[in-house]
Amino acid sequence: MKGRNQTTVTVNAKRWKQDPCTFIRELLREPRAGKPYVLFPEQERFIREAFTLTPAGRLQYSTAVYSCPKKNGKSTTAAMLAIYAAIVIGGPFAAVYILANDQDQSVGVVFELAKRMIEATPALRHSAKITATRIEFPVFGRFHPSHSARLRRLGRYRGDAGRARRALGVHQRAQPAPLRRSGSRTDH
Repeated sequence: MKGRNQTTVTVNAKRWKQDPCTFIRELLREPRAGKPYVLFPEQERFIREAFTLTPAGRLQYSTAVYSCPKKNGKSTTAAMLAIYAAIVIGGPFAAVYILANDQDQSVGVVFELAKRMIEATPALRHSAKITATRIEFPVFGRFHPSHSARLRRLGRYRGDAGRARRALGVHQRAQPAPLRRSGSRTDH
């Protein structure tokens, strides 16, 4: 069963790169009910706009902010996108960092949700290696510390987040910033 699920992820990865919402609906499962996620229209719009790749294979924006009132799925959306980035667009050596203003916040919210989503998703639960601070996804069916795509929580921004070859940061309660296209003059 483990091999079949991994093959499913590999076969669909190309299609999921074209539509991140399809990845969420087809693969991820809601931890309590075990059912596929149903996205709100505004979630779909944000996810497609911010995470559909350009023809060159890059994200359109270097910074994207999803904001809505309390209890409307911000943390769930962040966890879904962290998993998506690590599995589909990251590839080998990918690093997704879940950042927060403090350690409790990064562990208690987005990272915990991502962990529970993975455990509830049959195609992922047996292939992910989950520890207290990181989730690793195998590359070519095997775990290797320096090659696996990984999702990691950090309590505060640390310098090692910038050393990954491909990195995405998910920050809980970040200061709002406008969307900027990748490659614009304001990118650093």
